[in-house]
Amino acid sequence: MGLGNPGPRYAGTWHNLGRRMVQALAERWGVAGRWTEWAGQARMVTRENIVLAQPLVYMNESGPCVRALLAQCHCLPNALLVVSDDFALPLGALRLRRRGSSGNHRGLASVIAALGTEGFARLRLGIGPVPPGE
Repeated sequence: MGLGNPGPRYAGTWHNLGRRMVQALAERWGVAGRWTEWAGQARMVTRENIVLAQPLVYMNESGPCVRALLAQCHCLPNALLVVSDDFALPLGALRLRRRGSSGNHRGLASVIAALGTEGFARLRLGIGPVPPGE
Protein backbone atom coordinates (compact mmCIF):
# COMPACT_ATOMS: atom_id res chain seq x y z
CA MET A 1 0.00 0.00 0.00
CA GLY A 2 1.63 3.21 -1.16
CA LEU A 3 0.41 6.18 0.86
CA GLY A 4 -0.03 9.60 -0.68
CA ASN A 5 -2.64 12.17 -1.58
CA PRO A 6 -4.95 12.03 -4.60
CA GLY A 7 -5.18 14.55 -7.39
CA PRO A 8 -2.85 16.59 -9.56
CA ARG A 9 -2.06 19.12 -6.80
CA TYR A 10 -0.02 16.48 -4.94
CA ALA A 11 1.19 14.35 -7.85
CA GLY A 12 4.79 15.56 -7.90
CA THR A 13 5.29 16.22 -4.19
CA TRP A 14 7.60 14.35 -1.84
CA HIS A 15 4.56 13.55 0.27
CA ASN A 16 3.42 11.20 -2.51
CA LEU A 17 6.60 9.16 -2.56
CA GLY A 18 4.84 6.05 -1.22
CA ARG A 19 2.33 6.16 -4.08
CA ARG A 20 5.10 6.79 -6.59
CA MET A 21 7.13 3.82 -5.35
CA VAL A 22 4.15 1.48 -5.76
CA GLN A 23 3.59 2.92 -9.26
CA ALA A 24 7.25 2.29 -10.14
CA LEU A 25 6.96 -1.29 -8.91
CA ALA A 26 3.86 -1.84 -11.06
CA GLU A 27 5.76 -0.47 -14.06
CA ARG A 28 8.75 -2.71 -13.36
CA TRP A 29 6.48 -5.76 -13.10
CA GLY A 30 4.71 -4.83 -16.34
CA VAL A 31 1.27 -4.45 -14.74
CA ALA A 32 0.99 -0.65 -14.65
CA GLY A 33 -1.57 -0.64 -17.46
CA ARG A 34 -3.96 -2.86 -15.50
CA TRP A 35 -4.88 -0.64 -12.51
CA THR A 36 -8.51 -0.95 -11.45
CA GLU A 37 -10.49 1.17 -9.06
CA TRP A 38 -11.85 -0.64 -6.02
CA ALA A 39 -15.00 0.70 -4.33
CA GLY A 40 -13.94 4.30 -4.95
CA GLN A 41 -11.34 3.92 -2.21
CA ALA A 42 -8.20 2.64 -3.92
CA ARG A 43 -6.48 1.79 -7.17
CA MET A 44 -5.14 -1.72 -7.22
CA VAL A 45 -3.35 -4.14 -9.48
CA THR A 46 -2.43 -7.76 -8.86
CA ARG A 47 0.60 -9.77 -9.88
CA GLU A 48 0.42 -13.42 -8.89
CA ASN A 49 -0.60 -13.30 -5.22
CA ILE A 50 0.63 -9.73 -4.56
CA VAL A 51 -1.73 -6.76 -4.55
CA LEU A 52 -0.28 -3.30 -5.14
CA ALA A 53 -2.58 -0.52 -4.00
CA GLN A 54 -2.82 3.24 -3.73
CA PRO A 55 -5.58 4.80 -1.63
CA LEU A 56 -7.75 7.35 -3.43
CA VAL A 57 -8.30 9.18 -0.14
CA TYR A 58 -6.01 11.65 1.59
CA MET A 59 -3.06 10.11 3.37
CA ASN A 60 -4.19 11.11 6.84
CA GLU A 61 -7.52 9.33 6.24
CA SER A 62 -6.14 6.16 4.64
CA GLY A 63 -6.65 3.77 7.58
CA PRO A 64 -10.27 2.77 6.84
CA CYS A 65 -9.35 2.18 3.18
CA VAL A 66 -6.45 -0.07 4.19
CA ARG A 67 -8.69 -2.00 6.60
CA ALA A 68 -11.37 -2.50 3.94
CA LEU A 69 -8.85 -3.59 1.33
CA LEU A 70 -7.31 -6.14 3.70
CA ALA A 71 -10.80 -7.53 4.37
CA GLN A 72 -11.54 -7.68 0.62
CA CYS A 73 -8.29 -9.60 0.02
CA HIS A 74 -8.82 -11.85 3.08
CA CYS A 75 -5.46 -10.74 4.49
CA LEU A 76 -4.28 -10.10 8.03
CA PRO A 77 -2.31 -6.97 8.94
CA ASN A 78 0.94 -8.98 9.16
CA ALA A 79 0.68 -9.52 5.36
CA LEU A 80 0.67 -5.74 4.75
CA LEU A 81 3.54 -3.46 3.75
CA VAL A 82 2.79 0.27 3.91
CA VAL A 83 5.16 2.58 2.00
CA SER A 84 5.31 6.23 3.05
CA ASP A 85 7.48 9.32 3.06
CA ASP A 86 9.32 10.33 6.24
CA PHE A 87 10.78 13.79 6.72
CA ALA A 88 12.60 12.64 9.88
CA LEU A 89 14.87 10.48 7.71
CA PRO A 90 17.57 12.03 5.52
CA LEU A 91 16.75 12.30 1.82
CA GLY A 92 17.25 8.90 0.19
CA ALA A 93 17.44 6.91 3.43
CA LEU A 94 15.20 3.86 3.83
CA ARG A 95 13.83 2.32 7.02
CA LEU A 96 12.09 -1.05 6.88
CA ARG A 97 10.42 -2.39 10.02
CA ARG A 98 8.10 -5.32 10.68
CA ARG A 99 6.04 -3.31 13.17
CA GLY A 100 6.20 -0.14 15.21
CA SER A 101 4.62 3.15 16.08
CA SER A 102 3.50 5.85 13.69
CA GLY A 103 6.55 7.95 14.47
CA ASN A 104 4.25 11.00 14.26
CA HIS A 105 3.31 10.17 10.65
CA ARG A 106 -0.42 10.87 10.39
CA GLY A 107 -0.97 8.42 7.54
CA LEU A 108 0.58 5.58 9.54
CA ALA A 109 -1.35 6.72 12.63
CA SER A 110 -4.58 6.42 10.63
CA VAL A 111 -3.67 2.89 9.51
CA ILE A 112 -2.75 1.85 13.07
CA ALA A 113 -6.01 3.26 14.44
CA ALA A 114 -8.13 1.55 11.77
CA LEU A 115 -6.40 -1.83 12.11
CA GLY A 116 -6.11 -1.67 15.89
CA THR A 117 -2.52 -2.88 15.70
CA GLU A 118 1.02 -1.76 14.96
CA GLY A 119 1.71 -5.29 13.67
CA PHE A 120 2.26 -4.53 9.98
CA ALA A 121 5.42 -3.80 8.04
CA ARG A 122 6.27 -0.33 6.90
CA LEU A 123 8.90 1.05 4.56
CA ARG A 124 9.72 4.68 5.21
CA LEU A 125 11.39 6.69 2.46
CA GLY A 126 13.51 9.59 3.67
CA ILE A 127 12.65 13.04 2.34
CA GLY A 128 14.24 15.18 5.08
CA PRO A 129 15.29 17.33 6.56
CA VAL A 130 12.52 19.83 6.02
CA PRO A 131 13.97 23.26 5.17
CA PRO A 132 13.40 25.93 7.83
CA GLY A 133 10.06 27.68 7.44
CA GLU A 134 8.37 24.90 5.43
